[in-house]
Amino acid sequence: MNDVEMVLRFLYMNFGELDVNFMSRGMDEFMRANKESWPRDFQEAFHVSISRCFTLWGDNAFNKPVDNGWRSQFIAPMYDAEMHACCCLSTGQFDVLADRPERVREATKELFRRDLQFVKSVTQSTNNLSAIKYRLNTMRQLLQELASE
Repeated sequence: MNDVEMVLRFLYMNFGELDVNFMSRGMDEFMRANKESWPRDFQEAFHVSISRCFTLWGDNAFNKPVDNGWRSQFIAPMYDAEMHACCCLSTGQFDVLADRPERVREATKELFRRDLQFVKSVTQSTNNLSAIKYRLNTMRQLLQELASE
């Protein structure tokens, strides 16, 4: 059921209230609040975001950069950050980035080299509310800045 948890994780982080210190409790509350009706917007946002992630990061989506390459292991906090950032992009912003996915990949590698707080937010105490907010905001800002260059 890991796949179901990842979908719920995305929905909670993009449409829920990130004010609970325990992610599992927050996701439970989100699911309980939406169990009667899952808006079609949720499904569309998920499909758009995952498609955008694979356009921008390719097979390295949801992996972390290591040295000059990528670690070929799914990292849930990277999934959070990339999916959220892609969900927040306008169509125009995404189109700009889709024309230069290599720039997005290089900027992600650079983020790991220069922002130790981001690295910590995806590798240590990853369910801490401040770590979640930091990684979501940082990746969203990165993509939005790249789209405006």
